[in-house]
Amino acid sequence: MLFPKKICGVVFIYSLMCFIPFPLLADISASEELSNLEKKVRAESIALNSLIKKVHPDYSEKLGSVKITKLKIISNQCRVRETIERSSQSLYSPRINEEFKIIDHDDNYYHIKLGDGRDGWIHESCGQKITDTVEQKNVGRLLSDADIGKYLDFSEKIFIKIEDNKILADRIIEKNKLSKKNKSYKNINKYYSLAVGIYNKYLKDRKTYIVENFTLEKRFSGSTELLLGKSNHHQNFLDGIKTEFDEGNRDFAILGDFIINKSSQVNVSFTSKSEVLQTPYKTKNYGIGFNFSGIKKLLLSTNINYNSYDDAFTLNNDYGRFQFDANVRHQLSSKANFRYHYSFLKNDYKIDDGGDYSNQKLSAIANLKINEIAKLVISMLANFENSDSEYHHFSNFLPAISYQKKIGDKRTNLKFRFENLVFKDLELRDYNRMVLSYMVNNRDINKRKTTDLSVSAKTFPNNGISDYYQVKTKFSSSIIGKKNKRKSLSLYTNVYPNATDNSFTDFRYDYNVTSSVFYNLSAYYRLWHDTFASDNDSSASAKPSIVDLSSKFGFKIGPIRVGPTIGLHAILDFDEDEIFKRDGNLIRIGGVAEGTILLPKMINISMMVAYDYGSVYNNEFGPINQSTGELPIIGLQERHPTTLQFTSTISVPLIHNLEVIGRINYYKINTDMDETLSINPIEFTKQMSFQLGIRYRYN
Repeated sequence: MLFPKKICGVVFIYSLMCFIPFPLLADISASEELSNLEKKVRAESIALNSLIKKVHPDYSEKLGSVKITKLKIISNQCRVRETIERSSQSLYSPRINEEFKIIDHDDNYYHIKLGDGRDGWIHESCGQKITDTVEQKNVGRLLSDADIGKYLDFSEKIFIKIEDNKILADRIIEKNKLSKKNKSYKNINKYYSLAVGIYNKYLKDRKTYIVENFTLEKRFSGSTELLLGKSNHHQNFLDGIKTEFDEGNRDFAILGDFIINKSSQVNVSFTSKSEVLQTPYKTKNYGIGFNFSGIKKLLLSTNINYNSYDDAFTLNNDYGRFQFDANVRHQLSSKANFRYHYSFLKNDYKIDDGGDYSNQKLSAIANLKINEIAKLVISMLANFENSDSEYHHFSNFLPAISYQKKIGDKRTNLKFRFENLVFKDLELRDYNRMVLSYMVNNRDINKRKTTDLSVSAKTFPNNGISDYYQVKTKFSSSIIGKKNKRKSLSLYTNVYPNATDNSFTDFRYDYNVTSSVFYNLSAYYRLWHDTFASDNDSSASAKPSIVDLSSKFGFKIGPIRVGPTIGLHAILDFDEDEIFKRDGNLIRIGGVAEGTILLPKMINISMMVAYDYGSVYNNEFGPINQSTGELPIIGLQERHPTTLQFTSTISVPLIHNLEVIGRINYYKINTDMDETLSINPIEFTKQMSFQLGIRYRYN
C-alpha cells in the first residue's frame, strides 16, 4: 500500500525533528527574534539620528538637504482624538491650513503632534501630506520653536522604543542562555549605545537649547486668520410659509505661543465667528494656557477658556461658558509617577436660570512600575454637577485598577473598574456598574491586531427592571502598505434578568480598504433574544430586529476618489407578512467624489460632492378624530427624499507665511413629504455659505 506524498513528508519531517535537540530549535527561534529586533532597533536608531540632525545645525553641517513632512488641514469638520477609535475623547478641533508633525500613519488615520505637546489621531481625509525640501545645515535656524519641540518630543519617543527593545533583547539572551557575542545582540548594543549618547547630549535639557539658541522674538510663534462672506438658510413649507435668513458671515482668529524660559511656556487664543446655520448666530472664544516643568520632575499645564454664544432668533439658546483646567504630572521616581487633573465648568444661560449648571471633575492616577515589562495603574475619577435642573444635579465616582504588561510589540491590559452615579432627585437613574476587561494589542511595523474582551454588570438600586449584564468582544486588525486594510468585528450582548424581553445582542462589522480601488463597508445588526419566540414562549409579541448597512466604494483617479454609495436602515418584523415594509425603513443610493488636489507653488484645493436618493416608508395618517384627538394610521406610503452636498476649500500662498483662503459650502434636502405624512411638512431645506480671507503665520 502506497502512502500519499503529503503523509510521507509529514512523517519524514517529524522523524527529522526527533533527532534535532530541542534546545537547538529554541536557539534557532531565539536567534530569529534577535535578528528581527536588530532590524527594528537599527531603523529606530536611524530615525533618531535623522531627527536630531534636523534640530541641531552643529550636528548636520555637511549633510545636504532634507525633507520635512507635515499634515496640512483641509477641513473644518474634523477632530483630533485620543485614539484611533471614533468613540474616544476629542482633544482638539483643528482649523483649515493648520500644520502638524506626522508621527505615524495607521489604517486611515494620521498620528500627529499638537502644538501644546499632546499627540492624537485624525482621519487622513482631513488633511494633505506636504513635504518641504530645505538645506539641512540651515534646518535648525528655519524651524520655529514649536517645531523644535515637536521634533524633540518625537525623538524622545523613539529613544524609549529603543530602550524597550534593548530590554527585550536582554530577556531573550537570559531566558535562552545565549552567548552575548551573538551578532544581532552585539549590533543591538551598538545602536543602543549610540542612542544613549544622542539622548544625553541633545534630549536631556532640550528646552535649554531653544532658550539659548533663539532670540526673544524667535521664541514667539503665532497665526491670525480673517475670512468674510455671506450665508443663507432657506426652508419652504408645503402650506406656502417660508423661513429665510440671508446674512454676512465672518471668521476671525488669533493664536500665539511664547516660550518664556526652559521651564515655562504660555499660549493665547481668540476666535470669533458669525454664521447662519438654522438661524444667524455669533460665537466668541477666549483662551489662555500656561505650561511649566522643571521642579523635581514636575509638569504643570493650565488653561482658562471662555465661550459665548448669541442666537439672533431666540434668547433661549444664548449662553456664556467658563472653563478652567489644570493637569499635573509628578515623576516621583523611575518606577512611580502620578497624574492629577482638575476642571471646573460654569454654564450660564441668558434666560431660564433654572437650566444653569456647574461641573467639577477630579482625577488622580498612579503609575507604579513593577518590573521592566509590567506596571500597575490605580486611578480615581470623580464628577460633580450642580444645578436647579434635576438632570444636571448628580455625583459620579469611578475607581479603577489595571495590570499592564508590555513585551516587545505585544501589550496586555487587565482592568477592573467600578462606577457609582447618584442623582439628587432622579432616583430611578441612579446606578452602580462593575467592569472586568482584558485587552491584547499586537503592533508590528505595518500590522496591528487587537482583542478586547469584557464583562460588566449594571444595577439600578431603585429601578431593578433596568438591571443588565453585558458581555463585549471585539477583534480588529489592520495592515498598512500599498493597500491599507482595516477590519473589525464586535459583539455586545445585554441580558436583562428582570425583563428578559429586553435582552439583545448587537453585531457590528467594519471593513475598509484604501488603494487605487477603495471600499468601505459597515454592517450592524441587533437581534432581540425573543425575535423567534413562539406565542407559547412569550406573552408579548417579539421585537423586530434592526439592520444598518452603509458602503462606499469606487476608484481613485489621481487624488480624487469617485464611487457610488449605498445605505440601508431597516426594522425587520418576522411576524408580519411584509418583513421589510415598515414605518421608518429606508434604502438610499448615491455617489460621492472627494479628494485634495495639490497644485504647484503649494496651491491646495479640497472638494467633496455627494448625492443621495432615498426610498423611505412612512405611515400615512387620516383626518384627526375630533372627539378623541387621535391621528389614525390608514396605510403605508413610500417617499423619495434627495440630498445634494458640496464643499470646497482653496488655499493659495502669496508671500512668505501669508496665504489666501476661500471656502464654499452648500447642501439641499428635498423631503418629498405631504400632509398625509406630517402636519405642516417641510418641502425642502437648503443652505449655502462662502468665505474669502487671508491667514498669516509668524515664525
